[in-house]
Amino acid sequence: MEKIFERSLTIMVAILLPVVLLLTSLEMVAYDENFYAQMHEESNITRVVGTDSKGLSEISAGIIAYLRNRTDSLDMKAVIGGESVEVFGEREKLHMVDVKKLFMAGFYLRNVFLAFVVLGLFILYAIDGRKMKKPSKAIFASGLTVVLAAIAFAVMVSTDFQKYFIGFHNVFFTNDLWILNPETDVLIQMLPIEFFIEAVKRTVYAFVIQYALVLGFTFAAIWRSKRIMK
Repeated sequence: MEKIFERSLTIMVAILLPVVLLLTSLEMVAYDENFYAQMHEESNITRVVGTDSKGLSEISAGIIAYLRNRTDSLDMKAVIGGESVEVFGEREKLHMVDVKKLFMAGFYLRNVFLAFVVLGLFILYAIDGRKMKKPSKAIFASGLTVVLAAIAFAVMVSTDFQKYFIGFHNVFFTNDLWILNPETDVLIQMLPIEFFIEAVKRTVYAFVIQYALVLGFTFAAIWRSKRIMK
């Protein structure tokens, strides 16, 4: 019975740890104002939207604040096309309500999963007599999930990303509010498909780096554990 319990904990950590790291990586990219500014400059979004870089920065900050639940509304004005106008239309705002709910749910789950991972590793550590063999086994096992996830995202980015992008929206949204008009809707003008491709790339980079740091910490803990045992 103990072996089954131990194996279950190992599998749980191996599956949930990569999810925690992936969602944390997504959070880092999605809330990075410098990333937005860089992408806007590279894609010449000021010309597309009809405003200046300061206006874009303020709109980006508003979007991020909204997604972080620091404000309840996307009501904001900016000078677009030489006139002070409301930035987002009703359809855009309604879609962002759905996006915010998805973000909040995702990061709430991340926090719950993190608690399970920490608890699972602690129990494995206790079962192992305060050694790192069993916890490290669970962490190393999660490497397979990390590799498979990284490969999956690499395939998405290097093949038909738009197909996967549309599929994602069809799965996670129950309406078509995400289908916006690039001629008139500022949201899609500011966040074109190229923005999301780069966001996925950066999320995967951060994901792999974070896992490498976890591995480094694990090796250091193993080394320290062996020294204490001597």
